[in-house]
Amino acid sequence: MIRLVGVAGLMAITGCAVAPSAVDIVNADFGSPMSQSECERIAKEQILPMLKDPGSAQMSFGRCEKRSLHSIPIAGVPIQHGYFTVANVNSKNSFGGYTGAQPWEVLMKNGRAIRRTYPTDGMQLPY
Repeated sequence: MIRLVGVAGLMAITGCAVAPSAVDIVNADFGSPMSQSECERIAKEQILPMLKDPGSAQMSFGRCEKRSLHSIPIAGVPIQHGYFTVANVNSKNSFGGYTGAQPWEVLMKNGRAIRRTYPTDGMQLPY
């Protein structure tokens, strides 16, 4: 019964998300163009302070590309457009062991991060 309630609650929350339409994407302002190295630098600035041992971080990055992310009305997050990258991060935990690569997603616009996800809960947080 508890699982059923949990699944129903999750469906209700995710059901509120609104994907960008084709018109939204065509008319979108993605901001100034960003290079791969600029995307990686900004992503590192957002991710490293969140880690227990930033000095141990092993990071690999996906392509930096234009992306439109859905809205999250329940959290007051609108549809957002910008440059997106995924960073796979492996770092040490508080016991000194590596945790295994975790994907962190960062959406950037005009040289700053505007949205990111935490690998533990997948919640997309605006700035």
